[in-house]
Amino acid sequence: MKNIFLAALSGLILGGCAGEVLPDYPQHTTAVTRSYFHNHGFKGLFASENTRTVSTRADMRREENVFKFSGFVMKHLAAAHAGAIIWRVDKNKQWHLDPKTKTYTECPLAGCPARARDARPEAPGRPEQPRKKPSCALSLAKNRFSVEATGESKEINGFKTKRHKIVWEVVLQDKAKKKNTSLVTVDIWTTPENTPKIEAVRAVERTFEARVREKAPERAGMGKAIPPEAMKIIAMQFLADLTPDQRASVTAASAELSKIHGHPVLTRLEWNLGGDACSAEAQAAPKPEKKSGLDFSNGIGGLLGSAASRGAENKIEEMSSKPVFAFVEELQKMEVEPVSDGQFVPPPSYKLAAAKGSAN
Repeated sequence: MKNIFLAALSGLILGGCAGEVLPDYPQHTTAVTRSYFHNHGFKGLFASENTRTVSTRADMRREENVFKFSGFVMKHLAAAHAGAIIWRVDKNKQWHLDPKTKTYTECPLAGCPARARDARPEAPGRPEQPRKKPSCALSLAKNRFSVEATGESKEINGFKTKRHKIVWEVVLQDKAKKKNTSLVTVDIWTTPENTPKIEAVRAVERTFEARVREKAPERAGMGKAIPPEAMKIIAMQFLADLTPDQRASVTAASAELSKIHGHPVLTRLEWNLGGDACSAEAQAAPKPEKKSGLDFSNGIGGLLGSAASRGAENKIEEMSSKPVFAFVEELQKMEVEPVSDGQFVPPPSYKLAAAKGSAN
């Protein structure tokens, strides 16, 4: 169960419909997967939607995304973004397409190397700052992680699925026995891995991934991975003051997760917070200097992280029915079908631009 805490967002702004496929390109059998992601934002901040389509053959792959903010404010401030990445094992190349500028960059299959001048070394003579001990120590009072097969079944986007319910409850308390409670619930609907559509697509993807490893063994980011934003926010807001051993005991859930079988089709995650631990210390402590604005320097992850940091400055509110963070991932399509060869080359109208990692 690799995709449980989805979240959301890592590589969201990779691509979109780069279009302009000439009608005379031949079509060949291709494994196509389309997924939809809806990040409801941290307390509603920076909510976003993304549709990702991945087309794979034995020696090539195209990933395109269409991303947009869906929150009331940000959808008016930031335009939708689209683009695509094409991997060609047969040519040992990687192309990044930008429909907005009608340009593309070309890199080795493993990706563009980072420029030396992009590195940001620490200022000379600046000693490493030791990690400050929290002013209010929290102990782990409860850690419950459970997976339940509900017995429910339904058809979603042509897939026959069964539902599992995951509950992760963590209770932390201060010396005065005041408690903070974090409750993460996940509804996950899975379809059997031996579903013909799933097997056909995964066979093509495994062949492609094996050929990529032969050409570029150090390359990363093509496999399925847990988007880090959801766990990052939970850790920043609730788990930061725990010791490493406490964090390990809180996040160890592999035995329970092994109860879930099949390929995820629909996953809904909600995170609720409540409690008043360390409230006395928070009121007595001097208010930190507030920075203007939020962190736009690290993409969507930075935006959500800075939003969570601001929320952490305030006392955790009482648990309510409205979650502080929610995330949805839905598998809309997964099948083998004919796709134009034009999807795996830059459109003829696009111009070659210098790669960001180049020395020029």
